[in-house]
Amino acid sequence: MKSTWSKKKLRHLIAECTKNLPNQNDKFPPDYQDLIDPTHSIQIRMLWFLIVFACFLTCSYQITDRICFYFSYPLAVDIHIDYMQSLQLPPIVFCSPENDYLIELFEDQGKYDELVCMIPLIKMWDEDELDYNKVWNYDNTSNILDKILFDKDKIVLGPISMPLSNSIFGQCTGIIINETLRGKKLRFKLSMSFLPGKLCSSRVSIGSVNYKTDFSLLMAVLSGYHYDLKLGFKSYDFGSTQKRPCVTYAEFQKCYKRCIIKQLFETARCRLPFFDPNIKLPVCNTSNNEEGKYSYFRALQTILVPKVYTKCNCLQTCSDLTYYLTYYNVHQITSNETIIQVSVDNLGVSLTQRIVYDRIKLLTDLGGNLSLFMGLSLLSIAEIVYKIRVFSSRREKKEKLNKIEALILKMYTTDKEARVESSGVNCLWIATGILCVSLAIYMFQERAKYYFTFPTRNVVELDYLKHVAMPSLTVCGENLKMPYYKQLHVGNKIGNITNWCDVELTDLYQMKTKYTWEFLWDATRLDPMENSLHMFMESLQLVSVNATPSIVATHLGNCDHFKFSKTEYSGFFTLHPIPFLYFNKLPIYECPNAAYKIFVSDFDSSNFETFDQLTTIDAPVHATTLNDIQMRLFSRLNTRINPCTDISKLKECRRSCLIKQIKDAELCKLPFLEAVIGNISLCNSTTEAKKSVTTFLRMTNNLTKSCPCRRLCNEINFNFNSYTQLQAIDQPFVIIFLMHTNLVEHILEVRQYTLIAFFCDIGNCCGLALGMCVLSFIRYAHKAISWAFKV
Repeated sequence: MKSTWSKKKLRHLIAECTKNLPNQNDKFPPDYQDLIDPTHSIQIRMLWFLIVFACFLTCSYQITDRICFYFSYPLAVDIHIDYMQSLQLPPIVFCSPENDYLIELFEDQGKYDELVCMIPLIKMWDEDELDYNKVWNYDNTSNILDKILFDKDKIVLGPISMPLSNSIFGQCTGIIINETLRGKKLRFKLSMSFLPGKLCSSRVSIGSVNYKTDFSLLMAVLSGYHYDLKLGFKSYDFGSTQKRPCVTYAEFQKCYKRCIIKQLFETARCRLPFFDPNIKLPVCNTSNNEEGKYSYFRALQTILVPKVYTKCNCLQTCSDLTYYLTYYNVHQITSNETIIQVSVDNLGVSLTQRIVYDRIKLLTDLGGNLSLFMGLSLLSIAEIVYKIRVFSSRREKKEKLNKIEALILKMYTTDKEARVESSGVNCLWIATGILCVSLAIYMFQERAKYYFTFPTRNVVELDYLKHVAMPSLTVCGENLKMPYYKQLHVGNKIGNITNWCDVELTDLYQMKTKYTWEFLWDATRLDPMENSLHMFMESLQLVSVNATPSIVATHLGNCDHFKFSKTEYSGFFTLHPIPFLYFNKLPIYECPNAAYKIFVSDFDSSNFETFDQLTTIDAPVHATTLNDIQMRLFSRLNTRINPCTDISKLKECRRSCLIKQIKDAELCKLPFLEAVIGNISLCNSTTEAKKSVTTFLRMTNNLTKSCPCRRLCNEINFNFNSYTQLQAIDQPFVIIFLMHTNLVEHILEVRQYTLIAFFCDIGNCCGLALGMCVLSFIRYAHKAISWAFKV
């Protein structure tokens, strides 16, 4: 507390400074009028309070947003593609139900019923006096796996264990390699030889890669074939956050086992020999096959479709591997034995999640907000806290001066500081100020330019879908009549074509009067197919995918179109088979590369979708083709620079664009163009028709580049892993579409740099380069304006 002597000295100093000053208030500079005029002072202070309050609210909102953003644990994904350094192979198992009891049970039926050879555990439920214990008793039976060999480089992998176990598919022989493979051992090739079947010469075994769940990757192994398989993988490393926690592999296994036990306990009626002993159900009575059959099929659906993520709510593992098999060579061999060679795809894809907004970035943004809107820092906050504490404790008593005395003291202090500063210091201060302003402007424009580019980043999430939908399929081929017309065309020596396989649909036009365009397109439709395989599996309640068939016109003729609706995922049984029940050689088989063309569109397809093919698959004639479907979801942001749209607007845009191109190219009318445009003239000759088809295909294959249509905001991408197995000419064959897993990669596009982050960076720039905030800028802006305009 100041003494009386100090007060007197201060009064004397003020009196000396104000001897020659005028006494009228209007002579004071305008900057100080608000301190003299009470009315003016109230208005200024109220405006200043509103500005401070608005800045405080804005700062509070942005700080809250940054804190919420931090606790949402935003993630980014780093994708790394490289040759792997090490790998721990998952267990590989092969299962067969064949034992002495089943061989004796089906000895006669196996000679004429192929389903007995393929699926005896499903056919056996029609038998009377079935002994379940003997069905799953393997004390007296031959092992399915004969021997294991390694490649010619004499690479030894070990130790290898081959445990036996009972399963829903019969006895399983496991191959477990406990060694972690490194170096040249990653280039191994494992060759496995299987014994021929005793029940039937053509035995079907079930192979699987077991990882995380039992039978996580299934494959059918037929006797008499040589398989060259390549095992590929994709690894995921997830960060465990409060929003999306993850667990270890051991914890996941415990949850999975509990899940299977719980589901079987709730759905099955009795316990079969291969059930886990912890399932507290009564043992199935052999006198009641219905109870055992019901429990077996419930177990089949439960074990092959565990639904650990949708029903049991098991957390994902922090380190996850997804495996896939590629069949790059399948051919028939003379003997009834089976050979499988497995190698590893050395090129792996790794996806690593990382948190993109950590504590340091949060503190930086908090500092930027406080600096920009309130001019606060840790030091100033500490000073404010100290002054509040002093004021509350009233340890210091503020010296009271009237307004005139305070103003005079302030003018005196300012004038004294101005006299002390030298001209050199002023020049240095001006130069430093110019550099700081230049630095601030440069940082402002860099941040602004980066913000207005709308930068984004991709986040990859793994989702297990409860409901799935297959893409729409359009199957094109030839019926038994079309080869006859082509052979007749060559036999009549019409044109220069000598091989009927080279005859195109447009070559047959007007060969006879009845060969109109409509007649030719109708003649290409496949012969009616009775999907007995689908009906058989549906009778067992194992098929969940139903298609709505229709006929659509394409450039290849009238084709069978299958449209699917969303349905609950059913694992290995989420499939749609298209069987071809021909028991004689098809004429088209004589042509090289004879195959059915399958066009794949999105699941929400229409007739126009046949001109917007996403994928084309070739299914060879007289061969069973398996197509494993995998989905990838894309969610994009609708930004000013990269706008997006929905599927209906995209189709309409492409349709309008295609119609315009057709009119400009002056194409003639063919049946498949009626769905697109109807007011063009018919093709009058084969040459004109071929030209129209060629031009139309060139247009449709270039729609993405030639049409200025926006990208899709939500897009589903389908990937197909296909393999083909040739069948005997006198045997039926089937095209199977299978959705083996409901695991999808969901790629989300999110903003990398938001408006609030932009304001935070502005605050950082102002604090670093100028030491200013919004409040100080408003306070001193009028001085800069007065100086610039000489007011």
